[in-house]
Amino acid sequence: MCGFVAVFSKDGKKIDRTLVQRMSDLIHHRGPDSSSYWENSSVALSFKRLSIFDTSEAGTQPMLSFNGDYVISFNGEVYNFLEIRDELESKGYKFTSGSDTEVVLNSFIEWGEGCVNRFIGMFAFIIVNTKTSEAFVARDHLGIKPLFYTEDNDFLYFASEIKAFKPIKKFSINQNSLYEQLYFRYVYGENTPFEKVFRFPEGSRARIDKGSVRDIHKYYTIYKSLESFDSNNRNVSNEIIETALNDSIKLHTRSDVGYNVQLSGGVDSSYVTAIASELNSHLSTYSIAIPGSDLDESEFQRIVSNKFNTNHHEIKIGFDDFENVLDSATWAMDLPIVHLGCVFLKLLCAESRNDSKVILTGEGADELFAGYSRYNFQKLEKIVFGLLDSGVKESHIPSFGPFGKLKRRLAEPIIYKQLHYERRVFDKLFSGLTPKLKEREEVLESMNSSFNKMMAHDQTAYLSSLLERQDRMSMSESVESRVPFCNPKLFDLINPVALSQKISGGVTKSIFKKISEKKLPYDLLYRRKRGLTLPVDDWLRSGKMNERVAFLTDSKAKTRGFYNHKELVKIIDLHMAQKGNYGKYIFNLIMFETWHRQFID
Repeated sequence: MCGFVAVFSKDGKKIDRTLVQRMSDLIHHRGPDSSSYWENSSVALSFKRLSIFDTSEAGTQPMLSFNGDYVISFNGEVYNFLEIRDELESKGYKFTSGSDTEVVLNSFIEWGEGCVNRFIGMFAFIIVNTKTSEAFVARDHLGIKPLFYTEDNDFLYFASEIKAFKPIKKFSINQNSLYEQLYFRYVYGENTPFEKVFRFPEGSRARIDKGSVRDIHKYYTIYKSLESFDSNNRNVSNEIIETALNDSIKLHTRSDVGYNVQLSGGVDSSYVTAIASELNSHLSTYSIAIPGSDLDESEFQRIVSNKFNTNHHEIKIGFDDFENVLDSATWAMDLPIVHLGCVFLKLLCAESRNDSKVILTGEGADELFAGYSRYNFQKLEKIVFGLLDSGVKESHIPSFGPFGKLKRRLAEPIIYKQLHYERRVFDKLFSGLTPKLKEREEVLESMNSSFNKMMAHDQTAYLSSLLERQDRMSMSESVESRVPFCNPKLFDLINPVALSQKISGGVTKSIFKKISEKKLPYDLLYRRKRGLTLPVDDWLRSGKMNERVAFLTDSKAKTRGFYNHKELVKIIDLHMAQKGNYGKYIFNLIMFETWHRQFID
C-alpha cells in the first residue's frame, strides 16, 4: 500500500525532478516508510512506500524487472500473489523479493495486459517499458485503490491523490459536475469536481504512448452479473456462499505486519471479526463510541469483542472532535466530505496504527447482499416498480384522486432513490444548475428491472464513494484499509441470485444474516440497522459547527452564483429556531464550502 506520481513528457521536454518530488511529498502520508525515484528521458516515477509484504529493501519501488526492460509503480495489494508466484516459478521465473509487486511485474511480462484478470485484490499501477517509454496502466476491478490524471501542453501526470497536482496547476471548479456533486455529494466516474482532473476508471486498463492515454478498456463491470440468469448460479446454496466469503476474508488477512479490525457493531464488521479471530488469537478491534447519544453502538461492539475475545479499543468522540478534525479530513479526502463518518474513520485509523498499519473493514457488504432498507419495497413502491418494469409511464396514469401520488412516484427517476433528502427542498436551494448524470444514467440504462437498477447504482456510484472514503481516511494516517467483501468473485457469485433469496420475509441481506447465525447472536443480527449516524441537527445549533453555518451566507458564498440565498437563509433560520430539521441539507453545503475554500479559493 503506497502512493505514487508518474509524469510523461509529450514532446521530449525535460521533466523537472524537483517539481515531481514536490508533487510526491504532498502524498507522503501514503508511504512514510521510504521514498524512491526513477526516471529516463521521457518518464519520471516518484514513489512513497508503506511496506506490508516484504518490508525489506528488496520490496522497494519503483521496481525494475529482472531484465531491466520494465519498471513498475504499484499501489495496493494482490492477495493471491503467492499462488500466482508458484505458477510463474513453474514457468522458470526467479524472484528476488517476497513482495507482491514483483509478482505483478512478472505477471505482466508473462501474460501481458490480461494479467489483471488473474489478480484478487486492490491495485492501481503503471508499468513502463524502459526502452520505448510506452506504459501500461490499470486499476482494480471495483476501484478500491485510487488513480487520477491530468495534463497540460507538455506533460501527462498521474497521481494516487488529486492534491499531488497542486504544484502543477491551479484548481478550478468543474461546472459540468456541479449538479451531481451538490445533489449526490459525489461525482462518479471519470469526472471529478475539479476541472480537467480525471479519475482513471475502476476495472479498466489502458496504454500510455507519447504522453497520451490511449485505448482505455473496461475489463470488468461489477453489475453485469446482476442479470446473468444462469439457473445454477441463481440457486447457489448458502454453504457455497459461506465458503467463498470466508475464503475471501482469510485471503485478506495475509500480511507481514499483522492486522486489526474496524468494528462498528453491525453485522458486517462483526462477521469479519468472527472469522479473523479464528486465525489470530490476539486480534485487536477498534471502534467509535459516541457517549450519551441514542446513536451509540458501543454496547454491540462490546458484545462482539467479548464473544471473540479481542483486544478491544473504544475511541470516544463527540462534537468537538468532529469540528477539530473536519478541515484535515477534508484535505485528506481531496473531495467534499461525502459521508460524515469520514472524520471519525480518520481518528480511528490514527489509533489503530499503534497495533498495525493494516485494518479490515465490513465495507461493501450492503452492496453485495442487498442490505439497504430502500430495497425492502413497501406496498406503493412494489406497485410503482411493477408498473415501471411492465413499461407503464406516468403519462399513462390519470392525475385525479388517488392516482395523483402514484403518478408522481412513477415520474421520479430511480436514480434519485439514493438521495437522503427530499429533492424538492434541494431544488429550491440552487439556481442555474443543469442535471448532468451521464455515467450514473448509463449504469441504470443497462439494467432491465427496477430492483437491479438500484443495485447497480449502489454497486458503482455509491460503493465508489465509500471506497474513496476508506482509502483517504486510512491512508491519511498511513494505514492500509482492506475490504474483504469487495471481491469481484463474490459479486459474480451472488449478483445472479434471485431477489427472493436476497430479501426474504421482509429481511434485507437475508442470505448473509442466515450464514452469520452460526457466528453471531440472533439479537445483533436482526436488530434495526443504524449505521454511523451523527446528531447533526443539534450540532448545527450550537458550538463551533454553528460558526461554519456562516460559510453559506458570507460574501464568498454569495459570489458562487449557484446558491439561491433567499431559500438558503430561510431553511437556516427555520432550523436554528427549531421550526424544522434541515441539518442534512445544511451540513451537505457546509462540507462543500469547506472543500471549496481549501482547494478552489
